[in-house]
Amino acid sequence: MSLYFTLFSMNIKSLFFCFFIVAPCFSQNATLKSNQEFRDKMSEKAKKDIQELKEGVLLVRINSRSKEINYYKKYANFKKANSIETKTKAFNKELIKAFRASIDICPVYFFEDTFSTTIFTGDIDKVIFYTDSLTLYPTLKISKANFFIAELGVTEGDTTGFRNDYFISTNENGTSREARMYKEGNLNISAFVIRDRRFVMLHGPFPYYAKIMRKTPSFQKMTKKLLVWNQKMKAFN
Repeated sequence: MSLYFTLFSMNIKSLFFCFFIVAPCFSQNATLKSNQEFRDKMSEKAKKDIQELKEGVLLVRINSRSKEINYYKKYANFKKANSIETKTKAFNKELIKAFRASIDICPVYFFEDTFSTTIFTGDIDKVIFYTDSLTLYPTLKISKANFFIAELGVTEGDTTGFRNDYFISTNENGTSREARMYKEGNLNISAFVIRDRRFVMLHGPFPYYAKIMRKTPSFQKMTKKLLVWNQKMKAFN
């Protein structure tokens, strides 16, 4: 049976995307040629993405925790709502400072997560961005064709894969031949991650995440990790 591979197309199920994850493994039948071709394809795409990022902008999604805050306000728990709001603003200011101090591969702008749908639908001209002091900057408009999105979140499984052999599946509906899939598993690492304009997380060899072990890391920790991340993007070839 001949071996071949194919790239899978990205499948967006929702704005926050749930992916079908398969643990990484490689068949003993996989040839070095097919694996090398796959890596070459991914390397070409990573180079293209990084070049587009250098010529474009990075939009950082800020978690406003607005739903949580509004929930407590709805039930008149203003003390809790104000506490969350104060802590969130303080952390987001530190996050903005960290990006400003670390990322120079391209211009960086900041938007509230409530504008995620607006960006996803292509109406980026309607997005209102934050200033560095976390006030709104209504006159700032993004005209760059190329933009990527960064956020503090959790890494997901790579949705890109290839198939290079088959197996026989038997169930109540009979017997069928199915392709065996190979792709990266769900890493579940707390990190700053980069997504494309459709909010799909990028994948290796693009340096698509900077590991952060805490949900609310310090300014020093964020700056250190982002500096390394920025250098990796500059050095990628």
